[in-house]
Amino acid sequence: MTSIVINCAGDNELARKINDYFKAEITQSDDTIYISLSEDELEIDLEKLRISKANVRKLLKDFIKSNPDLADYYSIMEFEDMFVVGIPKSIDEMTVNCEMCGYIASSEEDLNIHKRTHGLIFIL
Repeated sequence: MTSIVINCAGDNELARKINDYFKAEITQSDDTIYISLSEDELEIDLEKLRISKANVRKLLKDFIKSNPDLADYYSIMEFEDMFVVGIPKSIDEMTVNCEMCGYIASSEEDLNIHKRTHGLIFIL
């Protein structure tokens, strides 16, 4: 494994802040090419920067702890060669379901459309 990805779950601003933090903490001026930022993801070449995955994990934890706005809400999840930084949500917070039949909708709009079908059934 030579590179690792840090995904910020759609938060481009957070990714930029982590990018700036990592560049300040682990790179010399000519090493910045080994950390690349693309929207909400950073890719770090561990081999070229001569750092370990454990160091990346520690730096991420230090970054979160050092920002009061993030410390109480954000967490770091690890999946093989990827770290995901974001606000953890329960499955109930990510899905919406129909109270009448349990149908799981992908959005509030889909749920409203589905609930209307219950009304149509009663009319027919």
